[in-house]
Amino acid sequence: MVDGKIFICLPDFSGGGAEKVMMTLIKAFAVEHEITCVVLNENGPFIEKLPSVCHLKNLNCFSAKQALIPMIRLFRVEKPEIIFSTLGYFNFVLMLALWLSGHRPRRVVLREANSPASTIDSLAAKWIGKVGYRFLYNQANHVVCNAQYVSSQLVDFGVKSERIVVIPNPVDVREIHRLANKKMIFPKFNNPSLPLFVSVGRLSTQKGMDRLIDWFSLMEIGANLIILGDGPERLDLEKKISNHGLNDRVKIMNFQKNPFPYMKRADAVLLGSLWEGLPNVALEALALGKTVIASRECKSLQQMKDTKDVPDLTIPATDKAFVEELDNIARIRSERGTPRLAKLCSSLPSGFDVQKVSSKYGSILFGD
Repeated sequence: MVDGKIFICLPDFSGGGAEKVMMTLIKAFAVEHEITCVVLNENGPFIEKLPSVCHLKNLNCFSAKQALIPMIRLFRVEKPEIIFSTLGYFNFVLMLALWLSGHRPRRVVLREANSPASTIDSLAAKWIGKVGYRFLYNQANHVVCNAQYVSSQLVDFGVKSERIVVIPNPVDVREIHRLANKKMIFPKFNNPSLPLFVSVGRLSTQKGMDRLIDWFSLMEIGANLIILGDGPERLDLEKKISNHGLNDRVKIMNFQKNPFPYMKRADAVLLGSLWEGLPNVALEALALGKTVIASRECKSLQQMKDTKDVPDLTIPATDKAFVEELDNIARIRSERGTPRLAKLCSSLPSGFDVQKVSSKYGSILFGD
């Protein structure tokens, strides 16, 4: 047990991959440590995953910028011994607040969940991101990222390589299999016997759902597509579906706390992302033994495929090749006549095991 206070910080409890990873780690750490979870606000479905033994400090802010002063006060009063935080823009504000507070914890660990280049591109004042990585990140004891290509970008933006640790995302295969067997209501298709593809993610520019619909529309073999998620692009995506004449074969459902029954039924899980860190959806699909077809921009998945034996993961090199792979999967499914159910054994490499990953995080957070 750590003598001092342990703060695990994240913007909120929204249903993104970074938040899911942090909640998984909090659950693992709370078994042996007294954890305080610090959030800007309590928005999001993952608040249900917060263990009851954990303390919760809600800063009641709608943005990281707004939270600067409350964070300074919090650090001065509470004086945490260990701080663990995630997401680039949030990490910038947290590190600035920590410096201004005058408090110096025994250990600060930052987690970089996404591509640093994409974080900088998302900022109106890009110099803030460049300064944040070069100066604020180097004040942390460790910076954890989930893929080697993210590590390389961090170094390019000035983070010292000796501070960087690559640890993959934790995946609880047993829990995923348990949840995948739950009964869910599926959308109604005109022909439900067609091959089924599923894509899970926020309906935003990053996830590339628009081009996924475009690729799907170019298929020669008929198939159905379920998109699970909420976000600002929903109306535009629905319009695109209608323009392609796909209303009977493409359905958008709201964010699902449990997407795994849908993924289990899929002939393949699709990712059309324009950029990614290490996408949890792909890892979870592999944990279900599903075929994953990911866009070439998912560089961490390409690195995983290059270094590990992952036969169920396909990353087409071009848009045309992506469409051809969709047709190939649909053709195999049509010839077989029955959907491919989840395997008894996961095809996910063992390095993503939740206990192994939690242990690695625990070593850098709580070790001597």
